[in-house]
Amino acid sequence: MSLKKKLIVLNTTIMLGLGSAFAIPSVKAESITEIQSQRTGIQSDISEAEQVIQELKKEQSKMNAQIAQIESAMKENDQKIKDTKQEIKDTEKDIESLKKEIKALEERIAKREEVLKERALSFQESGGDVEYLEVVLGSKSFGEFVNRVGAVATIVEADQQILSEQEADKADLEKNKRPLRRNCKTLRIWK
Repeated sequence: MSLKKKLIVLNTTIMLGLGSAFAIPSVKAESITEIQSQRTGIQSDISEAEQVIQELKKEQSKMNAQIAQIESAMKENDQKIKDTKQEIKDTEKDIESLKKEIKALEERIAKREEVLKERALSFQESGGDVEYLEVVLGSKSFGEFVNRVGAVATIVEADQQILSEQEADKADLEKNKRPLRRNCKTLRIWK
């Protein structure tokens, strides 16, 4: 081969050698320690994120428990409201019943007072001095005596019964008014 050819081959080889050295990009490979360091940092970040997730889950559990507690308290309050409303209705019924009883007692008391007034008026009109003994002794026969004694006993017994019924009804009236006042004060409707 000729020198020219040798030179051309040599030049071409140099050019290709130098060209390929400049044409191939340089790759900078990271070292294993750098990769391990990055991996450790990523693992650390993942661990921190997992801890935050765990804390958030605990918070969520606490909040769910509080929500359940609040819902339970609301249900209890709703039930108490229903119970209280029913108690109010029952108390109002009791009040109406007591008012009817009181009215009936007051009417019986008024009727007895009217009878007692008539008796007192009749007693005053007769001079105010009716002696039961005179009535009994004014009889003309033994049969009339027995009849008069029976009549006087019946009158005395009736008077005593009227007075005791009057006192009993007045006591019942006062006894019925006490719970009525208490219930009405409780409901704030006493007039």
